[in-house]
Amino acid sequence: MTAYSNSQLQSYKNCPLQWRLYWDLRLRRLDDEVGDHHLRYGHAIHKGLEVVYRGGTLREAQDAFLAHYPVQLDPNDKAKTRQNGITCLAEYVKRWSAEDRVWRVLEIETRSDDPWSVKPDIVLEHVEHGGVYLMDHKTTGQYINYKYWERFEPNSQITHYLDYGISKWGPIEGFIINAISFRWNERASKNAPRAGFWCNFERQTFNRKREQLDYERRSRADWIADIERSRTTGFYRTNTDACWRCQYRTICSPGWTWEDDRELIEIQYYQACDALMADDEHCALPDGHDGEHAVTRQVDAPAEIEVEV
Repeated sequence: MTAYSNSQLQSYKNCPLQWRLYWDLRLRRLDDEVGDHHLRYGHAIHKGLEVVYRGGTLREAQDAFLAHYPVQLDPNDKAKTRQNGITCLAEYVKRWSAEDRVWRVLEIETRSDDPWSVKPDIVLEHVEHGGVYLMDHKTTGQYINYKYWERFEPNSQITHYLDYGISKWGPIEGFIINAISFRWNERASKNAPRAGFWCNFERQTFNRKREQLDYERRSRADWIADIERSRTTGFYRTNTDACWRCQYRTICSPGWTWEDDRELIEIQYYQACDALMADDEHCALPDGHDGEHAVTRQVDAPAEIEVEV
């Protein structure tokens, strides 16, 4: 059975036809660099944190962030900017430096021979009692409060990651969500300590019972079988309740198909390269491009952004 990432499964659950357009045909909007902004920014922060947990310096982590987010894709986002990414990494190291001394890093996520293998960002061992924990970084524009945390109970991704961890490392003490919030507020409020940019860091640990792991394993296999059936028959159901926020609405609304209306679709979309990059993403360059692969297409910056490190 083919392996599928959590992102792929969630996409299929949302709408099977959307899954086909995004993951199978790899269609991306020609004008959607701003739409990719949050994904690319989060990926760049992940790269900076990877350097931190590999024992690199703060400056090296900041340089890694800048290298993976070279151009501001959404000029209207005052929170997620290159300068604020530099500031965030510095504040992150300061916030968690004491607590992180209790961890020994066992593994940091890397792309394996199986491109859709499921791995948390970090596997950690507690230096005092030897317990093994999994950790995943999450960047968000929301306040980190109970409304944010409730999305993780229940959550298939956490359950699947814990299942992976147990199969490789044995008993797992817990799954840690390492949340990083980026906010821009015009004025201070009870939720915002100050006006302007600020970032917040919180962690919460989750766990699962054996019955939950068994149920998720069976459910996942059933969803994968459903994807395979769609690929075999060529028929993909639609979920029209999700259409209002879908990037492929301009394809589905007039009833276009890739097989019959490719020339019309290619006015607004291009077919991305099938080379796999990071965070369950394909190379963002057009299919058949020359040269090295990249996580984002080249965009014209209105002006070079000066970033203080």
